[in-house]
Amino acid sequence: MAKSDKKKSSKSKYYIDPNYLDNLVTDYQTNPEDQSNRQKMGDAILLIAENVWKIYDFGNSDQHDQAISDCCYFCLRSVFKIDLQKGGSFSYLTQSCIFAIIQTLKKEYRYRKRFKFIDPEHLGDKFEAQKFLTKDLREDYHD
Repeated sequence: MAKSDKKKSSKSKYYIDPNYLDNLVTDYQTNPEDQSNRQKMGDAILLIAENVWKIYDFGNSDQHDQAISDCCYFCLRSVFKIDLQKGGSFSYLTQSCIFAIIQTLKKEYRYRKRFKFIDPEHLGDKFEAQKFLTKDLREDYHD
């Protein structure tokens, strides 16, 4: 069987076409007030964020929704920094999503590590718990 006889797959290896994304970024940068551009850009970033979560297997963290929303926020904020002459928007947005997810998971880990010893039932009423937390935070902050 010759190479020319093989059927080419019509399906792209990307879950979003990089050329489409480059055009979308260009349209969004030139006219960010257009509602259709905003919707398309948001859908594309959400698709990238969800696929980054699946591909890199960040696990079944309870911070999934928070991490995805942080990705979308960070990418929409930084979409104006994309320079298409230096590189593609697909790689820029993918790396931005990866770093946003990692930052969210690090933040979750720090909070869990710091507050794992606090049990509200043993602290009494709500005012005592708040006083205990603020005192503890102030001492750690000034060390």
